[in-house]
Amino acid sequence: MLQERALDAGEATVFAVAATKYAKESYESTMEAAFRALQNASLPGDERAACAACRDTYYAQARSSTVAAMNLLAECSLGQLGGEYAAAADAIKACRDTQSKLQSPAIYGLAVSDLMVAALASGLGELVIAKQ
Repeated sequence: MLQERALDAGEATVFAVAATKYAKESYESTMEAAFRALQNASLPGDERAACAACRDTYYAQARSSTVAAMNLLAECSLGQLGGEYAAAADAIKACRDTQSKLQSPAIYGLAVSDLMVAALASGLGELVIAKQ
């Protein structure tokens, strides 16, 4: 029979770091998908502008905030951790909202998926904060 026990702070941090690294990789993958969509010469102007905004503004911010969260976790400096996760999620939501207005959104599904990844990373980050 398995015995249940609560995670200690070190274990929670390992999971938070792994989830945050995965989030960064997922965001970079979505940025690459936006780049590929922009290579399509037949992409309509509004969809082109939305993909460019997602890649160059929203996802650049999400990636930057996620790297900052990774650095905070590595330094065990957790005061701003929640804010970095929130900034990443807000940027992805902005991309999702921009994509949702399009007839054929190129990366809408990826943005929705990335929001779930952001929630996972943020939730594990909150667990680390609670364990301190």
